[in-house]
Amino acid sequence: MGNRSRRALAGVAALTMTGALLSPVGASAAGGEQIAPGSPAPESKIQGNLLTDVTMAPGAYFVQFAGEPTSRGGSLTAIKAERAQFQNDLQDAGVDVEVRHEFGALWNGVAVNVSESQLLKVAGSEVVEAVFPIGVIDAPEEPEAQTIDPELFTAITMTGSDVVQSELGFDGTGIRVGVIDTGIDIDHPDLGGSGTPGTTAFPSARVTKGYDFVGDDYNANPSTDAYSPTPVPDANPDDCQGHGTHVAGIVGADGVVTGVAPGVTFGAYRVFGCEGSTDADVMLRAMERSLHDRMDVVNMSIGSAFSAWEEYPTAQASDALAREGVVVVASIGNSGADGLYSAGAPGVGGDTIGVGSVDNIEFMANFFTDETGATVPYTIGTPAPEPPTEGTAELVAVAPPTDELSKGCAPYSEADAATIAGQWVLVQRGDCTFHQKAVNAQAAGAIGVVLYNNVAGMVNPSLSGTPEITIPLVAVSAADGQRLVTDALADGSTTITWSAEETSIPSPTGGLISSFSSFGTTADLQYKPDVSAPGGQIYSTYPLEIQAHATLSGTSMASPHVAGAAALMLQADPGLSVHDVKVRLQNSAEQLPLNLAPAAGLEVVHRQGAGMIKVDKSILADVVIEPSFLQLGQQVAGSST
Repeated sequence: MGNRSRRALAGVAALTMTGALLSPVGASAAGGEQIAPGSPAPESKIQGNLLTDVTMAPGAYFVQFAGEPTSRGGSLTAIKAERAQFQNDLQDAGVDVEVRHEFGALWNGVAVNVSESQLLKVAGSEVVEAVFPIGVIDAPEEPEAQTIDPELFTAITMTGSDVVQSELGFDGTGIRVGVIDTGIDIDHPDLGGSGTPGTTAFPSARVTKGYDFVGDDYNANPSTDAYSPTPVPDANPDDCQGHGTHVAGIVGADGVVTGVAPGVTFGAYRVFGCEGSTDADVMLRAMERSLHDRMDVVNMSIGSAFSAWEEYPTAQASDALAREGVVVVASIGNSGADGLYSAGAPGVGGDTIGVGSVDNIEFMANFFTDETGATVPYTIGTPAPEPPTEGTAELVAVAPPTDELSKGCAPYSEADAATIAGQWVLVQRGDCTFHQKAVNAQAAGAIGVVLYNNVAGMVNPSLSGTPEITIPLVAVSAADGQRLVTDALADGSTTITWSAEETSIPSPTGGLISSFSSFGTTADLQYKPDVSAPGGQIYSTYPLEIQAHATLSGTSMASPHVAGAAALMLQADPGLSVHDVKVRLQNSAEQLPLNLAPAAGLEVVHRQGAGMIKVDKSILADVVIEPSFLQLGQQVAGSST
């Protein structure tokens, strides 16, 4: 990986055959013996166990050939010969398959539609190395509409990107960043567009490359009514879903919000329709196109949990892209609640930089004002009705914070219920579930609950359970809640005024690994993720037709922070290799405290990787330590090397 040169791809277009049913070709296979018709292959070639808990595209499989792709020294002639032999072998075996797409630059094989009953015959061809199911990858859901105007700035300060921009003078100018996602809103003014939907021509000033592989109606999820698995490609990769525009803004917005590297240009590779899912083979096509378009960095905020094997084709392809001199960055997944090995491809690729998520140090919260006009931020309990956005409400309390009755864990007495009926009630956190507190309050006739914390910081209440919660619940800090209780007990009630606006407040989990961030290691016990970056509560660009900006959370938001950081590093030192970028990011990363108990020690390495990136330190470092991590494996008794 000593240089960043790209291998010439003049012959890539010649590799594409038709997507029609493979028909008998008559000629003998090029090289090697043909299988006898109907001969089965060893079941070891069928790699169905590489995907766990992942939806599969019905009857769709990757078929990997034995030869190397062109990125690893394979020749076009040899690749074509393998395809010809594969067709002949299938003819002799009496198997019909439909070719979805053919690959040769980053991974050598085909994506096919074939019945499961024929898989052993497909694998029986001696040119076939392995067969993998094609996973279905879900697109993230859209956020709720918001009317907020914060900065992306707090997240950028966490990684030192603000220092690189303002003090070191680098903004990513001259660096091309590919975004494989839902497309990019080319009209967005923060991304170089006109600001009016439908008026910016593609390619635009900043979205200079790209392709729509699927079309608006594409949805690869067979379990939905909107299932529409046939791609309808389009030259214009405009975004109608939102996720890709949000990711691109984190990488390099320059307007209302400022991204990590606001001087980069983009390649937009759209692999999702306006809603729904995509297939892994579409992602692989986008990776090959990004190489053809000579991207310097590629971001993939996409993946399937538990597909944590480097052998899976998308992980192989992302590694091949990295070997071609492209810095490949991918989210590690949002399945932290599912425990170990929940990391997903392509982020598990050995040469891919897999990224975990850190919560932003601030986040936007709704607020109301008290009788003095002081702002009281709150979070909203779900599932439950939304709180008001205008008007006033009376808050009552049944006991001071030192009294167990303040926690609302038991049904209210008849006297207390008379006080609560028709009012909002103040309830302290502790001793029972949030759901139980809400159940008791609504049974007493309350029209809403203001829950106040019993420790410092904010809380996000979950109200799941039976019976259903039919009144709104909002949660405030301990200090605000205790002040409101004192006022309410002194005067019988205290008045608050609701607002539709939001305010930025410190996050109680800011600077800690996000609860949703997936754990490594990979399924074969390789070290992942590599690094972490801000991904919880990130405000960025969004399609103008929906809303200009939005706040989203996920490792999807962490990955573009690292992609933008790589762009800054490549501008600062164009001689850096892919390996150099990864090593420097890991060398300078800041180790984070344990999410569940920050005072107890450091977060586990298979969740934070080397830690949160510090790109200013990566650029300024005078000394580089290699290797940047050690995988010692199982050690036997006594000394070992």
